[in-house]
Amino acid sequence: MCHYCFSSFDHSSIYRDIFNEASKVPLLRILCVSQLPLYVTREDLEDLMNAFGHVRDVKVVMDRATGESKGYGYVEMDDAESASRALDANITLSGHTVSVSMLSSEEGTSSSPMFM
Repeated sequence: MCHYCFSSFDHSSIYRDIFNEASKVPLLRILCVSQLPLYVTREDLEDLMNAFGHVRDVKVVMDRATGESKGYGYVEMDDAESASRALDANITLSGHTVSVSMLSSEEGTSSSPMFM
């Protein structure tokens, strides 16, 4: 019995189906990871984010002039649940607190570094 609507219907299967469908939406799986130490490589970021689930793709944004990291990147997780775990976590790397946020709709365009 659902204690919110007092029906005998089990809503958990509906919520699970909705969550599974939402996981297919790319913007719900792509995270912007910032405040990274400048020495972080693509492999470092992938290793860091694998703690929250399977990582599909990683992009560390590099300065074209210097070839050095700009201190942020994008990570596409396998599903929205993994992305959610990363969003909820307090992530530190070599003493730096790393910021993780959802990719904004403005960043989720074809001109975004993740999609180049």
